[in-house]
Amino acid sequence: MSMIDTVIQSGVEIGRQFMWPFLGLALLTFICHGWTLWNRGYYWDGWPYQSWISNRRWAPMERFFSEVGMPIMTPLHRWMGGGERPRVRYAAIGFIGLVLISWGIYGTAFAFGCWNSKVCFVLAALAITIPLVHSWMDAVIVPQYILTLASWWIGFGLAVHAQGSWSGEWILWHGVSLVLLWFGFYANALLVFQYAALAFWMGLTWLQGESLSSLILHRLDYGLLPILFWIVKERWTPRHGIYKDYNRVGVSMAHIGGAILAAFRNVWDAPLRDSLAWTFRQPLALWIGIVIALGGGFFSNDHWLPSLEMLCLMVLSGIVFIGAALFAYVMVGKTFPREGLFTRNALLVPWGSSLILLGGIGILGKLFFNATGFVTVCLLFLVWSFLVYYGRLYCLWEAHAAKYEAIIRKLKVKGASQRIRIFAVTDQVSLPVVTSVCSLMACIYIFERAWGARLAQYRAIDGAFNRNDSLL
Repeated sequence: MSMIDTVIQSGVEIGRQFMWPFLGLALLTFICHGWTLWNRGYYWDGWPYQSWISNRRWAPMERFFSEVGMPIMTPLHRWMGGGERPRVRYAAIGFIGLVLISWGIYGTAFAFGCWNSKVCFVLAALAITIPLVHSWMDAVIVPQYILTLASWWIGFGLAVHAQGSWSGEWILWHGVSLVLLWFGFYANALLVFQYAALAFWMGLTWLQGESLSSLILHRLDYGLLPILFWIVKERWTPRHGIYKDYNRVGVSMAHIGGAILAAFRNVWDAPLRDSLAWTFRQPLALWIGIVIALGGGFFSNDHWLPSLEMLCLMVLSGIVFIGAALFAYVMVGKTFPREGLFTRNALLVPWGSSLILLGGIGILGKLFFNATGFVTVCLLFLVWSFLVYYGRLYCLWEAHAAKYEAIIRKLKVKGASQRIRIFAVTDQVSLPVVTSVCSLMACIYIFERAWGARLAQYRAIDGAFNRNDSLL
């Protein structure tokens, strides 16, 4: 049997083994993030991207990605935005990317070999539903965040899956994993996150009896890959121009303390508290959640939880993973807001959060209730609360997009407005948990959408137009 036939057969076996978990995760991702398939709004970075794409102005896009050190993103955007209805294509690819992330998390967790399929499914379900990142709504930023993260999870999962063999199949899976990890590193925080994942993988393998020399030998290339990526990136595609200091290391102790506090408040506490509080305030959602949780607990009659020692290890590992997920952002001066564009700084947190949640609830169940059903009830209600709250967030961002569209339509029919040189913006209809509509970048491209690039030749000062002129 040839190497290709062996790989195909291995792929088919993996598909059969994971078919039902993958279908379940795809359905869960659709319930949670399917809203993005119908969203047609633009937000944050999506505004200039949509302008470049719709007007086929590839030169400024190429310059932008060149200056931030990611020239590979330009051909990706040209491919994704080059056909008819590019917004639909971005949304579809973004949703598929989220499904792939959930599959990659499940496959990686299963390949570690220390958890059964139910534990792996719960970890993936928690990671894909915890309401941390608002940026998924802006589908035009798919290549930088969703595709890179999906590529990394699948690549790392293949790396773990292919361990312990020097066969031709291993060589091929190994090579594919290195390529996928390399692309994933364009989300630069993964350069740090990979070392936490490597340490966890090596620790589990060492506990299973593998020698230290074998641990290092089999994973040396994965340890060197982030360093090699950064050397190559800085040598051939360095940051320059107005982005020459983009993501440069440089922080103060005051910033580190503030960032850690913001991370605890907005990345850990707020998503849990807000999700549960919102669900408890909605009687229908609350009762549906109770029925689902109790029903799942009633039918959960087998002992699927790991040992108490493993649950404790999961909590500790989750803390380390969250630290690694936040470290890169803290060191370049970023913080962790509760809403808006920069929730993307919490891109890598869900995996660590899922470990802590499952481990912590599992410990409580084993120590105080001695019942798997209690853990199942808590986890099901928690996931349901995440789904409900993510639905609320997506609806709010849809309303945000509707405000933009209303402004554009008003501007199109108010010809007199085109003779006005200076506009001021106030947003008197703000939406909860959503940043104000009046961002400078949005206002600039709202004018372009309404009047076209030729008519929208103006100097952006501080906003765009006047609420008192009944434009909204």
